[in-house]
Amino acid sequence: MPHGTQDLFLQDPSGDLTDNVKAKAVITYLSGRLVSAYFLDGHCIRINAPDPDLPTGCIYVGRIERVVPQLGCCFIEFQKGVRGYYSLSENRHAFWPDHPSSEDHIPKGGDRIVVQVRRPAIAPKEALLSSELSLTGYYLVLTSGDHSVHFSKKLRKSEQDPDVKSALEAVSAACSKTAGISCGFIVRTNAAGAPSDSILAEAECLRHRMEAILARAVSAPACTKIGEGQKEWERDTEQLPKECDPELITDVPEICRFFQESFLAGKVKLTVYEDTTYPLSSLYRLETLRDRALARIVRMKSGANLYIDRTEALTAIDVNAAASSSSGPAVPEKKKLAVNLEAAEEVARQLRLRNISGMILVDFISMREEDNKACLLKVLRKAVQSDPVPVQVLDMTRLGLVEITRKKEGRDIYEAFSRKPLL
Repeated sequence: MPHGTQDLFLQDPSGDLTDNVKAKAVITYLSGRLVSAYFLDGHCIRINAPDPDLPTGCIYVGRIERVVPQLGCCFIEFQKGVRGYYSLSENRHAFWPDHPSSEDHIPKGGDRIVVQVRRPAIAPKEALLSSELSLTGYYLVLTSGDHSVHFSKKLRKSEQDPDVKSALEAVSAACSKTAGISCGFIVRTNAAGAPSDSILAEAECLRHRMEAILARAVSAPACTKIGEGQKEWERDTEQLPKECDPELITDVPEICRFFQESFLAGKVKLTVYEDTTYPLSSLYRLETLRDRALARIVRMKSGANLYIDRTEALTAIDVNAAASSSSGPAVPEKKKLAVNLEAAEEVARQLRLRNISGMILVDFISMREEDNKACLLKVLRKAVQSDPVPVQVLDMTRLGLVEITRKKEGRDIYEAFSRKPLL
């Protein structure tokens, strides 16, 4: 087992293992900041500092500041003094509070428009806004701009119930009629094997939420938030495998209250930590986990290290032989391959742990034999399959660099912990 974050078993103050549940989410305060950590079989797979003020997913009544036809976009003020970028070509459907019966209204300066924040502002880029709204549940996502019902690509044909689809089509038609905008559903992978009654009950709940949001928009002034987005900790907790009986442990009253009203209620076991003599953050060594996850160097069992460096364009990961004595022309290929295979597993863990996205280049220890290079790529591709965020291992370049791309979902660990404490 590598000496990185993943080798840290959870122990109580006396030294005995306390991690009896296969999957856990732990949410508490550390140094005045809300921190969430996620565990599988006692090993940390993700650590984050959720920001309750992050507007991602929230729905606002915005006001168009100006239209830029040359760029095919608008700039919309959605919070007082805060504006975002809105693409005209990518947003073909919108709800206009001043023209609620028309989705095809031609935008102009001063118009009110309902928008959802897809990506928060990250300097120098402004927030990315969309008028194609979505409300996320446990089984379903309700979307605007499309009246169809779609199944997740990860659901097999046998898991796509035609009766459920027909019933959802009826709900989407009713929602489109009352909300004044086309609405449809995406059936998520969580719906596999779920009772149809539960799925349809959630559909009705999402429908009523969408109707209430758009009804509120008609009279709400510009720069008003009219709908909440999915919380960061909710999304991360939901990514724990449901077959592992996930558990949420927290000592934060606000999290408990929110959990009881969220779609995770009944899907994830809630445990309230009430021991005031020993902090929850110390019990799960969150400070150590955070520091290791932010460190540039990741040490592995073989003695080799990973060096993780971020740039504006990409993330570079270098496999350094260090004390493993696995580099140089005199070292057998078999030993080089063994260290590279260990590094491949660790790279996959670190991508998820740190939520690294975009282009990633990995410089493994150089090998001569093509079969060994193919074996390395095969192991790496298998290792990233457990990541809930889409990861693609492209190929090895002529210089021996392995190219990886990982979809951007939320902030990486560096962005999350660079912010000021919340308390």
